[in-house]
Amino acid sequence: MPRFVPVPPPATPVPALALLPEASRPVVVLAMGQYFYFPTLGYCHSRIHQARHVTGRATLGQHGLRLQFTSLLDAVHLHIDRAQLQAAWVGSYQLRCQMAADAPTRVVYCCVREEEPGNGISRLHLSTSTPQLTGGVTITAYDLQRQLLSGYYEVRALDQPTPTRRAGLTAPRCTIVLAGDFEFLSVQLPALAK
Repeated sequence: MPRFVPVPPPATPVPALALLPEASRPVVVLAMGQYFYFPTLGYCHSRIHQARHVTGRATLGQHGLRLQFTSLLDAVHLHIDRAQLQAAWVGSYQLRCQMAADAPTRVVYCCVREEEPGNGISRLHLSTSTPQLTGGVTITAYDLQRQLLSGYYEVRALDQPTPTRRAGLTAPRCTIVLAGDFEFLSVQLPALAK
């Protein structure tokens, strides 16, 4: 009959967590959508992108925090001035426009033009070309130790050229609403100087 033999404890105790595999990072959750309203036509178009087609990137650079969200057909680029980032980053950041030139967040919207799929891109520099923008970026959580960022953004721009069409005098004007959520987005930090 086998006899139970106790195993002596190690000379230096090993913490229980050290026995587990390295803790994995939380799963990044991204959502992104757009809404175009054409008041003269009484028509609207909206799209919520499937999560599997949305990618996100956050980079802290010398001049600010860059947030980039991309889908198959469009992209939203947000840049929060570093000098205006709050100490723990958590807070709301207003969008810069002609009427709020000192606001901390710049926004560029890019999308594929319908008449030139694959090679025609519209870029709307909303912060410099728009008299008034509403919305902003809200950071709801920032984990300094793991460099993970969570929050949401909303951009509302009135009287804009149709982003999916080549600019022209006959193109209808529209209201553009861009919105998205991000959770556990990893922040890339600048390389340390050697």
